[in-house]
Amino acid sequence: MITNLPDDLRIAIQQSPNEVFLRDQETSAVYVVVDQATHNRAMRALQAQEDWESVQRGLADRERGNELSLADADAEMRKELGFPPRS
Repeated sequence: MITNLPDDLRIAIQQSPNEVFLRDQETSAVYVVVDQATHNRAMRALQAQEDWESVQRGLADRERGNELSLADADAEMRKELGFPPRS
């Protein structure tokens, strides 16, 4: 959803372009206002970090001997997803 920026928020961003926090008076939740380019960079960096951590967990599992053959992994996924066994 995209909505128009209210004037008071535009002024706040102009006065402090790097840090604008909004507090919801009903829930006390705090939100951070960032431009879309910054948000996109942050999301890519987060995804890269999560991917790296996942690979590290997989390598650690392999070192502990916790690994499946490709055939076993395929059979397990097919069973979980309700697909027929591979012929």
